[in-house]
Amino acid sequence: MWLAVTLAVGAFVVGLAPVADGDLWWHLAAGREMVRTRALLTVDPFSSGALGRPWIDVHWLFQLAVFGLHAAGGLTALVVAKGALVAAGALVVLSAVGRGAGSRIAFVLALLAALFAARGLLLLRPVIATLVLLAVFFSRLERHRVEGRAALLAPLPLLQIVWANVQGLSMLGPALVAAYTVGAAIATAFGDRPRFPFAERFASRADASRATRALLLTLALCVVACGVTPFGFGALVLPFKLLLRLAPAAGNIYAANVAENVPPFVVDRFAPGQFAHLSWYLGLTALALVAARRILLSHLLVLGGLVALALAANRNVLLLYWLGTPVTILAVTPALRRAARTWRLPRALRAAPIAALAGVLALASTAAAREPSLAAPAPWRAPVGSARVIASRAGDGGAIFAADQFGGYLIWTLAPRYKPYMDTRLVLRSADEFAEYLALVDEPARFDAWEERHPMTYAVLPVGYPDRYLGLIAHLYASPRWSLVSTDGAEVLFARSEAGARQDAVDLASPSTLDGLRGKIDQTYAHAPALAEAGRLQLATLALAVGQPAQAERALAGVTSPNAEAVRARCRLAAGDLDAAARTAEALLARDGDDASVLDLLAAVEARRGDATKAVALLRRALAVNPFDAEARRILETWEAPSHGAGTHD
Repeated sequence: MWLAVTLAVGAFVVGLAPVADGDLWWHLAAGREMVRTRALLTVDPFSSGALGRPWIDVHWLFQLAVFGLHAAGGLTALVVAKGALVAAGALVVLSAVGRGAGSRIAFVLALLAALFAARGLLLLRPVIATLVLLAVFFSRLERHRVEGRAALLAPLPLLQIVWANVQGLSMLGPALVAAYTVGAAIATAFGDRPRFPFAERFASRADASRATRALLLTLALCVVACGVTPFGFGALVLPFKLLLRLAPAAGNIYAANVAENVPPFVVDRFAPGQFAHLSWYLGLTALALVAARRILLSHLLVLGGLVALALAANRNVLLLYWLGTPVTILAVTPALRRAARTWRLPRALRAAPIAALAGVLALASTAAAREPSLAAPAPWRAPVGSARVIASRAGDGGAIFAADQFGGYLIWTLAPRYKPYMDTRLVLRSADEFAEYLALVDEPARFDAWEERHPMTYAVLPVGYPDRYLGLIAHLYASPRWSLVSTDGAEVLFARSEAGARQDAVDLASPSTLDGLRGKIDQTYAHAPALAEAGRLQLATLALAVGQPAQAERALAGVTSPNAEAVRARCRLAAGDLDAAARTAEALLARDGDDASVLDLLAAVEARRGDATKAVALLRRALAVNPFDAEARRILETWEAPSHGAGTHD
């Protein structure tokens, strides 16, 4: 009993974090719109870029649920509900692990540690419902494998109908059933005493045959259930369409430019340590399977599929931890029992797992206690200030050019008066449209001509998280057609100048303006020094991007971290002090030789000095560290264009 309570409490606490995901907002807006119109959404009513296009909104049940919860208790209710669902799902998985104390302790410790390591992936999305449904499917399939009662499978097709109306990747349900079906079919084929090394454990061929028939029927019904949605065949095709977008293949613009679709070990190349826990997880899993000596075929198929999904896209690491952990524990349980019978461990060693479990709970509780308020979006993850300013300004509405991750919040707060051009519902956009959008961000010179064809009233962009929009921010700040009307240093709001925006433009060259922004950051995050420093860094980055290096250094007064030093080095480069910029950059590189942004900085210094060969080498080194380094790639592509010669590098 105490293990179940520990698991539930630990899983709940791990899930307690403010909303940091841009998808939730358009889910909430969809729920609100369905309640308002008393009808399902079949076309996009929210964005200017996809307005009126057919929308296979298979998340509609999730959207109604989160809108209802939000109406009752705001974001806090949603976060608490998320934690409760994660806890409930973890308890369901625990029921499938078995009754041995050793295996259950190992499972609880391993799952809580894995969830804590991947807590950044526990987003308030339909994936939370998927975790619970995966747990139920796995538990029922395991009990059927052990007990052989076909009635245990009866609820799965009904649950599959719910799943198909909650998340687009609901085909995970039939995939799980298929893995167990293959295992039972192999056992049937090999007879009563199979020699196949991964054979399922059945008392007889007849038992295996009965299990196979029951599983085949369940599989067929689950596949049919996937189509029981208001969208029919389109809903059946959608999961495969989404799966193809995860494939890390050359030319797959969705895999290369959506952060959560990037393979985890590629992420680790430019953000060292972010997925270090995955290496540990895979290594420990491999050791456990070697110790176990055998693994059931159904378990092997499940584990192999989850590993493949996790290696393809970092968003799937959570799924691997969720089901890969019980599969591994089930495989190693016999070895744990043999070890318990053979070895007499000292009392201190027997208490080690419990001590480790207490440590994980302490870490999770500390992390939850340090989180900002659950009643508001996570800092800088939603354009709260810009939306508030737009809502307060006069105007008849219009279109907004925004970062895709900002689009959902603008929909939630400003629809139907204003419509963002882009949001994270990329299923509504073709690859060419997404590529065009990214080109506008990466090559701001294209923006004016494009905007003449697609008139925008406002532009809302982030300074960091990611910093990909800095070039476009600089372009709009310098343009007479646009005025910066609001910023907190982390997000910027531009308005078209002809709409009378020039009179209230924010002047980032003014020391008093800069000091005011810096003071507001310090006041807002007085309780969280790390957040205050991050806010100052973003303000300095913004000032530097719009050509105000002195103001950028002013924003960093008193901040001495390596990140602050890197921004200062760029300020000195912008001011023409190449030697000071190089000294600072080399000192930073001596501390971390794989910092791509510092390599880019040194390349810029060498280019200014006229040493194009060294600059190109540094940029290639930066790209080797971070293949998604937009700055290095942009400069290299420009320099290597046929119209550029070796002597024109600057």
